[in-house]
Amino acid sequence: MPEMKDVKSVMMQKVGHEGEDLYVEFAPGAVYKYWPVTKAEYQEMIESDSVGKWFAKNIKGEKEFEKVDDGRK
Repeated sequence: MPEMKDVKSVMMQKVGHEGEDLYVEFAPGAVYKYWPVTKAEYQEMIESDSVGKWFAKNIKGEKEFEKVDDGRK
């Protein structure tokens, strides 16, 4: 998993990108991987005014995904 960056979002805590994979840590801690997501898409998302809205419009329902961590310790 890549280094994760904190984001200002109600639904997301952290995001990271590696290769063509986007990793998203949602509150309360579950991590999902979405693909294919280009580096340019990732940059656009983290630079957007609303990371959550950008994600909902461009990633959710548009990309393949899988849960990689359920957030339980």
